[in-house]
Amino acid sequence: MAGIILFVENVVDTEQTARLTSEYQKLALENNLQPFLLAVDQEGDRVVRLGTGTSLPGNMALVATRDPKLAYEYGKIIAEELDSLGINVDLEPVLDINNNLNNSVTGERSISSNPELVGEIGSQLVKGLQENKVSAALKHFSGHGDTAGDSHVGLPEVNKSKEEVMNMELSPFMNVADEGVDIITDTLNMQAIAKHFGQAEASLRSFNAGADILLMPVIMRSNEDVEKLEKVYAILENAVHEGEITEERLNDFVRRVLELKEKRGISNTTKYNQPVKEKVKKTLSVVGSKEHL
Repeated sequence: MAGIILFVENVVDTEQTARLTSEYQKLALENNLQPFLLAVDQEGDRVVRLGTGTSLPGNMALVATRDPKLAYEYGKIIAEELDSLGINVDLEPVLDINNNLNNSVTGERSISSNPELVGEIGSQLVKGLQENKVSAALKHFSGHGDTAGDSHVGLPEVNKSKEEVMNMELSPFMNVADEGVDIITDTLNMQAIAKHFGQAEASLRSFNAGADILLMPVIMRSNEDVEKLEKVYAILENAVHEGEITEERLNDFVRRVLELKEKRGISNTTKYNQPVKEKVKKTLSVVGSKEHL
């Protein structure tokens, strides 16, 4: 397992979150595993998981300043608080173009209706995060802006030509990715996928399509869900033995995940030996601090 995603029900307050992430990494090391990627959705405004962190406006308010330097600082503040908590992945920024008034999913989460501006501000957000020890993830690839549907409940469609999509929806993703973003992803439990494929098939197709990490092939909320995940794992393991997932492909994905963890300092196990009380004290001095206001 490469990592864990945290939601609002998992993170009660600053101290509890710091202790929780410490326990996760301790568990990984005790079982001779690589330290985990620990992820949250911390965009600002209405999409936040950490209720005790610095309250930041959404992307639409941020872009109104027309200040790329401020976008960098925005990402830096989020990264400093997440890093102090032991969280090393932020599922942000949203690079969807705000070009459909009937879209209730992205709305003010979008940066702009201008793809060049989305790319410019998005790039600085990514730098602010990744230069401060937190991996960024671009979403919602391949562009959820010009849709009226919701991928949480179905499969949205963008009724445009390939050229139009390349020049509009995909443009920010390509521009920001070229500058070096760690992750481009979406969750496999989205009904846009789940309505059409079983959990195991969706996972297998994702690997063969080039995904190195599977995000939420199963939502883990019960012992029954654990059994579902074990079945997915068994089917993927069998796919390796049968050659559906080649050894070369497997080695590539493992290498890239390990390189990511090394690049962001996640593999440095010495920091996980810090006494929890010391970590909590430091975290409380960073999260919601005056310097971030």
